[in-house]
Amino acid sequence: MSDRIAVMEGGVIRQVGTPIEIYNRPADSFVAGFIGESNILPARATGCGSILVASHASPIEATGQYLPEGECVLCIRPEHIEIDPYEEGNGRPAAIVRGLTFKGQLVRADITTEDGFLLFVDKWSADWDATQISVGDKVCWSIKPGRALAFPADGRLEPRRW
Repeated sequence: MSDRIAVMEGGVIRQVGTPIEIYNRPADSFVAGFIGESNILPARATGCGSILVASHASPIEATGQYLPEGECVLCIRPEHIEIDPYEEGNGRPAAIVRGLTFKGQLVRADITTEDGFLLFVDKWSADWDATQISVGDKVCWSIKPGRALAFPADGRLEPRRW
């Protein structure tokens, strides 16, 4: 891999940077979807720096450019979502585990939120056994603080519905 990458769309450079910069801080939703995998959720910017997602109990802290009040999309990498066995009243939204895939060092969980969005969650294999989570289980999910990326809703990335 190169020490510097340029991501282009239609002959236009969207972002130039190191691989880790582009992965962790994509310039826009096109770059976020092009480099690596992202979960996409429709959201609403409050104009005060917080983002509201229908399936999430509280405002989410999102990085990226400041967004004025209005529709936006939230991009979350699979490794930035936490899941735990369901607990009533803990303030975290619920989801159902639809599938599990062992990928060597990672386990990929496919979960469906209460409002029908499909999210991919990656957890280290060494930590997975302690969760005791299986296909069909109800789980609680949350986004690791500061790891959600918000971008204007420009139609480039569409949420996956179950």
